[in-house]
Amino acid sequence: MLERFGVFDFFSYTLPGGIYLAAVLTALKLWPIAPALVPFKLDAPLLAILVVVAYLIGLLMSLVTWNPWSRVFRAQQLDKILEKLQRTYPDLTLNMKPTQWPVLQANTAFKDREFSLAIDKLRATKLMLSGVSLALFFFAAMLLVYAIGHPRSLITWLGVVTALGASALAMKGSRKYKSWTYHYTFELMIARVVKPEDFVIRKDQ
Repeated sequence: MLERFGVFDFFSYTLPGGIYLAAVLTALKLWPIAPALVPFKLDAPLLAILVVVAYLIGLLMSLVTWNPWSRVFRAQQLDKILEKLQRTYPDLTLNMKPTQWPVLQANTAFKDREFSLAIDKLRATKLMLSGVSLALFFFAAMLLVYAIGHPRSLITWLGVVTALGASALAMKGSRKYKSWTYHYTFELMIARVVKPEDFVIRKDQ
């Protein structure tokens, strides 16, 4: 999936792409298929090339794997978030359906530039964490294949467990940021229709 391009989007694709690239370079080192492809020294030009390659890999993997991977770990559903907000604000009636979420977000972002930037940050972070999760899972799978062939390599097994744990944590963070995006939008909408005096009432009234 493509987001509006910006600095946050660049890191959203480059960081996962860097993990994929590291996994490939590690595999080339563990299995000396083409040792000439593994760089021995990192100078400025090579580092710049690797950053560009990492971005392109991250972008490509995001386009190819976003839907299947996100369905494995579904974020909190919109209807549940609406129900929670309704319980939080029982005096208000939220006359909205989950399918209307994109229209609400577009309308709110159009009227509030600061809100639009905040949502872009949340969405980019969500995208980055989801990409990092899948990249770490790929890294763990590569290490697992090597560990099966070298069962006495405790460091490799530790790497598999660490990568899988980090992958799960990254996906959990992605789900959290996605839920925050929904909550932030809905609460901003509520703030526009209520007044401060609706929350504070004098006891003598």
